Amino acid sequence: MINLSPYKEQITCKPQFVLDGVIPGYFSAADFVVLPYFRTAVRGVANIAPAYGKPIITSDLETMQECLKDYEGAMFTPVGDSAAIAQKLTEIYTQYKSGKAMVYNPPQNTWDEIAREYEQIIEQII
Repeated sequence: MINLSPYKEQITCKPQFVLDGVIPGYFSAADFVVLPYFRTAVRGVANIAPAYGKPIITSDLETMQECLKDYEGAMFTPVGDSAAIAQKLTEIYTQYKSGKAMVYNPPQNTWDEIAREYEQIIEQII
């Protein structure tokens, strides 16, 4: 599909494991992040992306909603709904063309807050 796009020179697709050392470069160069998960997955990218203030389009899985609940740049679409993803991409593009800032503040989670959340989860299990 990328090869058929008139914008193929502006699209980079790297479906591979990304080493830690190059992660900052990818996020700094990205205009947005799309995470179209079909099921619960490791959410490393979803945890890192907000630190770079990028808009994030992702599936409305419970785990993704929980992970990004405090991030104002998160946009959720139904699982597997490529038309909804396209609509969100159009919204981002329209905002970009209008000059509206598209940098979001990352959630301010401290290690103490994260530890408290884990304590609550453990207490519920016990």
